[in-house]
Amino acid sequence: AVWLYGVMLILMERLLPGPVRERIIIAYFRLFGRDGDISRIDVICKLCKSTNISPPASTSTTSFSSQRSHKYPMDEDKLFSRYPLPVDLIRNVVGCLISDDIYQQSSAFPNIDHRSIRLSRQASMLYVILFFDPIVLREESAKLREIVDKYFHDNWVIHIYAGMTADLSLEWNRFPAARSALNNVLQVDNVKKMHINNAKLIGQCMAELRAYLTMGILTDSFVLDNRHDLLNTLRRCNIAVRWRVLHRRTTNAKYYSIVCATMEKVSTDPKLEGDFAVNDTHVVSLILLTSQLEMQLKDSFRDLIQKKESIWISCRTQACDMMTDLAEYFKGDQTLARVSRHDGLIQWFGSMAGEIRDLAYESGDHFTVTGRKIQLCVQALEEVEQYDLVDRDVQVKAFLQDARGMLLHMARAVGINEDIC
Repeated sequence: AVWLYGVMLILMERLLPGPVRERIIIAYFRLFGRDGDISRIDVICKLCKSTNISPPASTSTTSFSSQRSHKYPMDEDKLFSRYPLPVDLIRNVVGCLISDDIYQQSSAFPNIDHRSIRLSRQASMLYVILFFDPIVLREESAKLREIVDKYFHDNWVIHIYAGMTADLSLEWNRFPAARSALNNVLQVDNVKKMHINNAKLIGQCMAELRAYLTMGILTDSFVLDNRHDLLNTLRRCNIAVRWRVLHRRTTNAKYYSIVCATMEKVSTDPKLEGDFAVNDTHVVSLILLTSQLEMQLKDSFRDLIQKKESIWISCRTQACDMMTDLAEYFKGDQTLARVSRHDGLIQWFGSMAGEIRDLAYESGDHFTVTGRKIQLCVQALEEVEQYDLVDRDVQVKAFLQDARGMLLHMARAVGINEDIC
C-alpha cells in the first residue's frame, strides 16, 4: 500500500503536470462547486498543487522527451511530504525490504549471481518508499551503502511501474548519502565491466539457443534429462535481455556511450572484442530466440505432465522386469552363459524387484519423498555392482546401468509439476 501510494503520486506528477492538475481542479470546482460535495477541496488542492517542476524540453537522443516512459527528477521528497506517513512505519517497511526476500524468488533465481534480479521488485519498491523518508537519502550513508551493495551493485536503471523506468545516477544525484553510495559502484571502469559481461552473456545465450533450437533436439527424453540446463539457459537469456533493455535507456551521457556503443558492420552476434558493441539487432534476435525456446519448452512440459503417469508406469515395469531377469540369471539354468547358482543374489534381486514394484506414483507422497526412495534404489544398484561376481559379468553390469537409467527417468518425470509451466 505504501509503495502504491508513492507510485500514484509519481504517476500523477509524470502524466499530469502541475498546471494541468490545477486547471482540472478549478474546472471541477466551477462546475460542481454550488451543488456538489466539495468539503475536501482544500485537501485535494494541497495534494495536487503544482511543484513547479516541468518536464525537460530537450530533444536529444538520450533525453526524457524522446523516452516517454522514462521518469525525470521531480522533487518527490517535497511532493510526498504534503501528506507524510508515520516515520516508524516507513522505517519498518524499509527494514523489511532490506533484510527479507518478501516475494520468495529464490526458487526462480537460485544462483547467487542473480541476486539483484531476484530482488529487483523490492529494489523498485525501495526506490519509491525512500522518498517518504528523505533523511535516509541525504544523511544515512551506511544504510545507503547496504542498499546499493545488495540491490544496485550491477544495475542503475530500474523499472518502477507499468513500463516507467528511472536512472538512479540522475535521480539520486541531489541526495548526498545516496550519491556517495552509488558513486562507489558507478565508476566508468565498473560500467564498462558490466557492459562487457552482458555482451558476453548475450553471445553465450545466442549460441546455446541456436543449439537447443536445432530441429529434433527437444525430445521428451532430452527435456527430462536436461531440464535444469534448459531452465538455466532461459534464466540467463531473460537476465541478459532485461539488463540490456533497461540500461540502453540511461540518461547519463558517459554511460550511454558505453552501453550503446555501435560498430561499423552489423553482425548476427555481438562483437566480443574491442568495444563489445551490442546493437538493436542482437537484442531483438535474443528476444525472439528466447521466446521460441520458451514456447517449445512450455509445450514439452505440458505434454510431459499429461504423460507423466504413463512414463512412470512404463519405466517402473521395465526396471522391475530387469531385476526379475537378473534373479533368474543367477539361478544358473535359464541363460546362454552358464553361471553358478547364487542364492544371495537371487534373493537380493528379487527383493529389489519388489522395492521397485512398490514405488507408487499415485500414493500421494510429495515428489521429493518419492525421489529420495528412487535415489536409495539407485544407490543400492551401484553398491551391488562392486560385488565380485557381478563386477566380472558385462551383461549384468549393462542390465544394472539400464535399470538405474529407468529409475532416474522416473525421478525426473515425477519432478515435473504444474508450476514449471
